[in-house]
Amino acid sequence: MEDITTLYSPSTRREATRPNMFDSRTVSDATVGLADGLTVPFALTAGLSALGNPQVVVYGGLAELFAGAISMSLGGYLGGKHESDAHHSLIRSTSMTVHDSPSDTALLVHDMFLPYALPSHLIDSLADHIISLPANLQVEFIMNFHHKKSTQESDRAIRSAMTIGLGYFAGGAIPLLPYVLAGKDSTVYTAFWWSCIVMVMALFAFGAVKMHLLSDEPLPHQEGFGSQEICASIHKKNFKQYIRAGVEMVILGSFAAGAAMGIVSFMQ
Repeated sequence: MEDITTLYSPSTRREATRPNMFDSRTVSDATVGLADGLTVPFALTAGLSALGNPQVVVYGGLAELFAGAISMSLGGYLGGKHESDAHHSLIRSTSMTVHDSPSDTALLVHDMFLPYALPSHLIDSLADHIISLPANLQVEFIMNFHHKKSTQESDRAIRSAMTIGLGYFAGGAIPLLPYVLAGKDSTVYTAFWWSCIVMVMALFAFGAVKMHLLSDEPLPHQEGFGSQEICASIHKKNFKQYIRAGVEMVILGSFAAGAAMGIVSFMQ
C-alpha cells in the first residue's frame, strides 16, 4: 500500500488540480458580453443588409454597438450592485446572530455537519470551539460554510460592468468590420457574406474557447513542463465537447441573423 504522504504529496496535488488562471465570475461576465455582442449586432447588420445600403448598415450597426455596450454595462453594474448589497445585508444579519445569540450560532454549526453523520459529541465540540472564536471569524465561518458565500471584492460591480460592456463591444465590432472595410466597388451583399464567414469562425472559436476556460479537467504540472507538453495535454482533451460548444454558438448566431433578415425582407 502506498504511503499517505506519497498520495498527498505536493506534486500529486498539483497534478490533480488545474490552476485557476481565470476568475470564474470574470469569465461568466465576459461570456455574457461576448455572447450578446456576437449575436445581436450580427443579427442587426444582417437584417439591415437586406436594404442594400452599406451606409445604413454601418451607421445602424455603430449606433446599436454603442447603445448596446452602454446598456449591457449598466445592467452588469446594477446586477453586481444588487448582489453586493444582498451580500452585505447577509453579513449584517449573520453578525447580529453571532453577537446576540451564541446558541443560534451553535445551532447553525450543528445544521452544517448533521448531514455528514458525524458523532454528536464531535459536533458539540466543534460548535463550542466555533462560538469561542472571535466574532469576525465566526461570521466568516458561517458565511463560507453555511451560506456558501465567499468574500466579495468591493469593486465587483464596476469590474462586472466593464467586463460585460467591453465584451459586448469587442464581439459586436466583428460583424461590422466587413462593412466598414468594404471597398467602394463592393456591394453590401459581398460585405454581408464576408461578415457571415467571419462570424461563423468567431462564434465557433468563442464556443470552443469558452468550453476550454470553464473545463475543470486537470493539467499536468511537472518540472520542465513547457509549451509542447501543454499542447499535448490540450490535444488529449475531449474535442467533441469543443466542437459541440462551437457548433451550438454558430447555430444560435445563425438563427438570430436569419430571423432578423427574414423580418426585414418580409416588411419590404
